[in-house]
Amino acid sequence: MSLFSEIAGLKGENLSSAVLAHILLRSPDARSMIIRKISDASPTGPIYVRNQFAAFCEEPTESDSAPEGSETHRGRLDLLVETDDTVIGIENKFFAPFQHNQPEGYVETLRVKAKAIAIAKLRETDFTPVLIVLAPARRRDEILNRLGEQKISNQAGFVAWEDLLAGLAELEGTSTVDRFLIRELTDFVNEQIGHFRDLDRLLPHLRKRWSERGTKAQRRFLNSFVWSLLDKSVKDSKYYSSGTGKDFYGWYLNPLVAKNQPLNRPEPR
Repeated sequence: MSLFSEIAGLKGENLSSAVLAHILLRSPDARSMIIRKISDASPTGPIYVRNQFAAFCEEPTESDSAPEGSETHRGRLDLLVETDDTVIGIENKFFAPFQHNQPEGYVETLRVKAKAIAIAKLRETDFTPVLIVLAPARRRDEILNRLGEQKISNQAGFVAWEDLLAGLAELEGTSTVDRFLIRELTDFVNEQIGHFRDLDRLLPHLRKRWSERGTKAQRRFLNSFVWSLLDKSVKDSKYYSSGTGKDFYGWYLNPLVAKNQPLNRPEPR
């Protein structure tokens, strides 16, 4: 399988899914680590890879031909992974929202595929379907809550991209090509889900777009915002108010002292 044939014309989540699938198929060490991460997150029990492994990108669901946005449309699973006794669907989400019936629609699709694979392989026991949502760590609570609301927590779990990339970075003994692919995947995903990586270079250009201390309306808004974050005991105190300095950026608490009264600062909290 050629990597370039897999990633031609892809971008964003689809590109990272294709490279991840390529790494899964190429590197036994990376495969073992990734399956271990998925196994830890799986609510259906441990997952092993001894004799059987396959990975497919852009796996169509039962209702993939339905119009997008309709009740029956479920989209496509970004990755489908087959192990000895488990069918794993990986839904790769950077920041895109779920559609109305996602990700619960994927679980039913995985059940159907698991049953079909078991029949095709003449296995006495069914394959276990499990859905994994792969997303930035800061979406963890949002996604776990959605899995609970859709009552699929018993067959779906969450893996953070940051945890997966950290595990890949710690691998030792991988080939030069595998290390290159892992490094490129890491850089690409970090660019998609990270903060400004070139802030030091961007900052001088950003500063040119605003006056040095901002407009009066901007300062008034930020003063109100910062003041809203303070503890009630501070805001209710007669000793403090918000203010801005003339020779620095930021906001501070300024003691209010009655005229002709000595300055009695409150004890620090």
